[in-house]
Amino acid sequence: MASESYPPSSDHFFSSRLLPTSVECEHIFALLRNRSTLSSGLNEIRSFPAKATPDLLKYEATIAEVQSILTRLRNEQRQLQRYAQACASIFSPIRQLPPELLLPILKDCVSDIPVNAQPHLDIDTDRGAAARFAGPPLAMDSEDRLMLFRAAKQGWVLLSTVCLYWQRLIFGAPHIWANIEIMGLKPQYDLLVAEFVRLTVARAGDELSLDVVAKLHFPAWPPQRHTLQEITATFGALEEARGRLHRLESVEIKFSAYDNHFISQWDVLRSAPVLNRVIFDIGSNLGPPQLPWQQLRDIRVTFTDSTASSNALSFLEQCPASCTITMYGAIKTFHGWPDSGGALHSDISRLVVVNDNPARLHLYSHSKTTLLGKLFGRLVLPNLRTLKFAIADAGLPAAPWDAKGFRKLASHAENLTTLQLCNIAIPPVALLAALHAVPRLGELWVEDVELCGGKNPVVLNDTVFATLRDDMALVPMLRKLSVVSYFQFKAELLAQCLLARAQLVTDVSLDGAVQFSFEACVLVETCDEDAYIARAIELIELVEDVLFAEISPEDERLEIGLYYDVAKWRDVCIVT
Repeated sequence: MASESYPPSSDHFFSSRLLPTSVECEHIFALLRNRSTLSSGLNEIRSFPAKATPDLLKYEATIAEVQSILTRLRNEQRQLQRYAQACASIFSPIRQLPPELLLPILKDCVSDIPVNAQPHLDIDTDRGAAARFAGPPLAMDSEDRLMLFRAAKQGWVLLSTVCLYWQRLIFGAPHIWANIEIMGLKPQYDLLVAEFVRLTVARAGDELSLDVVAKLHFPAWPPQRHTLQEITATFGALEEARGRLHRLESVEIKFSAYDNHFISQWDVLRSAPVLNRVIFDIGSNLGPPQLPWQQLRDIRVTFTDSTASSNALSFLEQCPASCTITMYGAIKTFHGWPDSGGALHSDISRLVVVNDNPARLHLYSHSKTTLLGKLFGRLVLPNLRTLKFAIADAGLPAAPWDAKGFRKLASHAENLTTLQLCNIAIPPVALLAALHAVPRLGELWVEDVELCGGKNPVVLNDTVFATLRDDMALVPMLRKLSVVSYFQFKAELLAQCLLARAQLVTDVSLDGAVQFSFEACVLVETCDEDAYIARAIELIELVEDVLFAEISPEDERLEIGLYYDVAKWRDVCIVT
């Protein structure tokens, strides 16, 4: 065997002269496959391994030398590159930005940081920054890791490791740590979350409004998975906020029935001097949290199911007259609230009823037993001035009207002046009966709705306007009437009603300058937006012709507005 066919190495590194040619390689491999008997060259083949050994060792030594050279070259290249980048960064435009411009830029970057990103420990960086606020363990489930990544605000922590300036800027900006988001976390991570909360509260500073949104557990998890130690640790971490919520104005509290024992005893929020808005849930075994009720101005409560305990609304007795109560999910079939029980007295002046989720409107009961009716039967609200049913139209049957419950409520609310019935299935006779129960009513909002499976409007008809025209003892102080209607009544009756009401308002006013205001949004049964607009405009023009044939445009006692609303078309379109 010879290697004369191989030219000398041109890269100045070792190259053996014993290298076989491709023909020699194929020949020796063929001998191995076929087990052929050699007639010549036996001695040369037998001696070749011994001859090749020194060259193989030299190859190994050369490779080790080259690898060492490569390592040196790479290290030198990296060091030179980092130094050059650092020199260039000295004059980087971002270093010239003031904090008020840099922080919003960093905020936009936070959402792009991957969950598995590692701290950037570079030149002149405090290498302990990440260690002091370690992120979620890499080995955990990806969804759990994402939730903990958010809870720990790990994106901000990673940005803080870029340089000391960013670190001082981020940890010195309390508003970054003002929001604590703890959602969808399993109980086994409560102790870790408690540490995140403790560190975040410490960074938030003493003079900061602190917004805490905490959903500690998955509602569907069985109670036995929640340990006393884990839940106590979480609320213990939040204890650090006591006495430091000087600017806290709004808080939303979400918790499961199992957590209610802790949240009902947690009184940290009582020390928030300017807290005025609270959102929380009420349901099976869910009572209200401890709050400074007397200073609250806006309370929003959601009925999570239909079996709320009978004392769930006891907090109403502590609410001031200036407080607005908004109830979500109160219009649904109700089974658990007892018919008996003491009355709930409250000084509140505004009550708003809203469906919690349009997709759940099918839960509404068309019997007469609703949670709302039960509530109205127990509430005594002598200062109530505004009652609104802000039920969204989701293309499903309108919410039922509980006449008995409303009558009980109205009997104690002698000062009720504003009533809004939005998407409430109240028949004309029931509407008139309701108006008889509120003699001081000054503003009324009524919407036409559809009966379940029916085609005729069920609220505004000739009977309603004829009665309002003829019976001056019915809501004599009415000054504003707002309707959303198909106008399935005589426009002449409407004109006569408005004239009579305007005259009544003028008669009872001291200076004769009070106007009667009427506004109407036109509904049209169509599934085409353009057709709705065209038909609505046509109907408005027809009604205007009739109204102003009866009413002088110079009559300053009346203010009339007719309009259409494409959003209302969408609602009607779903129904039809």
